[in-house]
Amino acid sequence: MKIYTPVVRAANNDLQAVELLGDRVKSFVMPLIEAPRSMSDGLLRTDVAKAAALLPGRIKGIPYYFDPLGIENFSRHIAAFSLLAEASENFTPTIGLGRGAIDYVALANLINPHSLEIAIRLEKEDLEDASEDTWSEVISITGQIGIEPSRVTLLIDFGQLGATPVEAAIDLMLDFLTLQPKSLAKIKIVTLGSTALSTVATVPLDGQADVLRRELQLWGTLRYELSGSRNLIGFGDYGVIDPSFIFPGGPAPNANAKIRYTRGASTTYFRGHGLYNPNRFPQFHDLARRVIDSAIYMGARYSYGDKIIEDCAERRCGPGNAGTWVKIGMNHHIEYTANQIDKLNNLLSAASNIRDVQAIIART
Repeated sequence: MKIYTPVVRAANNDLQAVELLGDRVKSFVMPLIEAPRSMSDGLLRTDVAKAAALLPGRIKGIPYYFDPLGIENFSRHIAAFSLLAEASENFTPTIGLGRGAIDYVALANLINPHSLEIAIRLEKEDLEDASEDTWSEVISITGQIGIEPSRVTLLIDFGQLGATPVEAAIDLMLDFLTLQPKSLAKIKIVTLGSTALSTVATVPLDGQADVLRRELQLWGTLRYELSGSRNLIGFGDYGVIDPSFIFPGGPAPNANAKIRYTRGASTTYFRGHGLYNPNRFPQFHDLARRVIDSAIYMGARYSYGDKIIEDCAERRCGPGNAGTWVKIGMNHHIEYTANQIDKLNNLLSAASNIRDVQAIIART
């Protein structure tokens, strides 16, 4: 099992953030690629076919999960999975509970001839009062598809953790795992979560603020609590993007310039001011200068994203646009987090209590 699963939208800037990772980090990661949701015509849409068509050949050498999302006819999901399988993509079809009827015959006819694995994406609600039902449904899915549990991954998605006490999420996860059937002992498990801000309204104008990565606390505590058990929990997050993000139909008129930079247990938000009316994208040069002058900047050689931050600060390139800074922030975040999880997997084995866990995370 790969050690880190960043959630990435099937959109050009997001995919480029993965394509531009260093070779060492590419060997650690298995992204969860989602079909992006949009409001281009005022209605919430998930364009599965467009997302699947964008992927072949994009992130060569990196396996990934593909989740079409949405609750439309499952045949559209099968068509998207088939397109990727026929393109010999190294991907794992991902399904979710509660999204409508699943055609298990069609799924089995796709997975087994291509020797694919499968991922089942669970949400927090699936772990609450319905834990036993959820495990029963997982057993049913594996049986109907005819797949060994060792070829199945549970992606347990806590979504936005901003309003959820970490302790409650930890207890929920531990209670869920106590009900794990022995027949599913070899199933792989990854936790997903995010504390990325949906708006920078709480960050001072032309200032900065640190946001604690509580998803990392959740995973680190579970890693400690489950040491010695049969479960080795993988880590996943949403990078610097809020899980509820929906692509707007055009420029967001109230958007502010911002650079998001992850280090240690926090992501720092460097906020500028309004981007539009008039066009104020040149302010990214000054924002980038604030990043490289800060104590947390890791140097231009650390990642592609770090190099572009320095180039922008030194005005060796243009200021880019909002999508450019998604790519830069995500690239640095994934590069940093993959290396961080690699170190933490070794360091957390020495923790003697929960306080040790948090201290180790803070300095790694």
